[in-house]
Parts: sequence; C-alpha cells; structure tokens
Amino acid sequence: MMADTDPAHHGFLKKEEVIDLLVTLLRDIQRDEAASCHYPIKSLKILGVTPDKTVGDLAKKCLSIDSLDDRLRVLNRGQG
Repeated sequence: MMADTDPAHHGFLKKEEVIDLLVTLLRDIQRDEAASCHYPIKSLKILGVTPDKTVGDLAKKCLSIDSLDDRLRVLNRGQG
C-alpha cells in the first residue's frame, strides 16, 4: 500500500527530485573529468601532439547497463 503513496509523504525525495539530483551529479562528474583532462591535453599540445577527440568505450558500456546501481558501479570503477 505504501507503494501507492507519494514518496515525499514518507520523507523521501520525489522521482523528479531524484532525477534532478542525478543529472546534477552527472554534470559535476563531467566537469571534473574535463578539468582532469585539461592539463595533460595542454601538455600534449605544447609537445606538438594534437590529441584526437576519441572517446573511450566506458560511456557506451555504462549506457548499455539497465540497472542504475550496476551502471554507477561501473562508472565509479572507471573513474577510479
């Protein structure tokens, strides 16, 4: 019967709030990843190398996982 009630009524976030939180988290991860790549890319350019824009398969692998928990585990492992 609790499954039929609004989660906010029980002190939990609403589905929309969870989605907003997860989107914010992913944006923070993306910014952090971009910042982490900045100096190695800059160093390569100084050394005369033009880095390509190839993206690894981690994103594709993560997006192919249906379970959010499993997807986050793979993402966290990849970030590590």
